[in-house]
Amino acid sequence: MTSTGTPNFISEFADVFPVKKITELPPLCQINHHLNLIKGKTALSLKMFKVPNKILPAYRQIILDWKTKNIIYPCEATNPVNMFPKLKTNGEIRLLADQVP
Repeated sequence: MTSTGTPNFISEFADVFPVKKITELPPLCQINHHLNLIKGKTALSLKMFKVPNKILPAYRQIILDWKTKNIIYPCEATNPVNMFPKLKTNGEIRLLADQVP
């Protein structure tokens, strides 16, 4: 408990709230996620997000780091989940996924 009587969840659950951000995932399993789509059918085009020039270099670096660590990988899909950056007030970049078709 803190002096205000509020539980200190960060210290109580240190394994859930690490000091250093975790940027690695467990090793990939050999799973085939390839979906056989109906020939001749096309998926809806999803909206595209424009990344502001101010954060583009940092965004590209995150993508490069994640590719190196196998967190993300290239995809043959015509409509993958769009990922876009949002600049936080502390200057960090938060990556968001838009899964709305």
